[in-house]
Amino acid sequence: MNELQRGIVNIRLDLIHRFRGDRFDFHGARIRVPKSISKSIRRKLLLDGAYETEEVEFVERYVEPGMDVIEFGGSIGAVASLIATRLGAGDSQYVVEASSELAELCRANVESNATDAHHVEVLHRAVSYNGTGVVRFATGRNAHIGHIARDGEEANEVPATTLSDVAAQLEDGRAFVFVCDIEGGEYDLFEKDLASVQKAKLSIVEFHPQDVEGRPVDIEAFLQTLPAKGLKVLEFRNDVAVIAPISAG
Repeated sequence: MNELQRGIVNIRLDLIHRFRGDRFDFHGARIRVPKSISKSIRRKLLLDGAYETEEVEFVERYVEPGMDVIEFGGSIGAVASLIATRLGAGDSQYVVEASSELAELCRANVESNATDAHHVEVLHRAVSYNGTGVVRFATGRNAHIGHIARDGEEANEVPATTLSDVAAQLEDGRAFVFVCDIEGGEYDLFEKDLASVQKAKLSIVEFHPQDVEGRPVDIEAFLQTLPAKGLKVLEFRNDVAVIAPISAG
């Protein structure tokens, strides 16, 4: 995008906020998107209509009342708010977000879309299996590139959690869906918390071309290892996979 194009985008975004405020429709949910959110994210949401397209499609296809949902990487709460509109009485929804600022926005968005009859918790945590209980988290230059800090990066300490930690809060025997977009942390999770992934009725996971240490990962080669771990890929598009236990249906 050249300077002229960027200027036009900026003007369009400013006009949208001026005349419509900061609350917008997102696939049936109503979410707050303040001007403090990066322009790249707001452009996808407000101009392109192409924000987390695959995650949205898979959530709309697979998430339904009677399920609990755990989401790692809640960001501004757009996908989580969509999920909230699809759950019903007695359902539980847990969302984990490592950025304190985004966690507050995520919480407000999700709670405004949840029914009074389903349980919502947004947890300010970072997903980590380092065993220390805390994580050095680098927020990045926009809402989608926060990550566990590497050596030399400026970072904040955030309490750590794992999928098994959060899943332990769910009622025994209830089906749950796992939604995950944690900037490379998914590989560590699949290696060290596989039993929890296997317990999910379904997982919707965005895979990234690097792991948390910045090492390149061949996504398709990784997916080919899943049958040996008792998992199967139901759908895969643009790095987002729908995964289920082989024993399921």
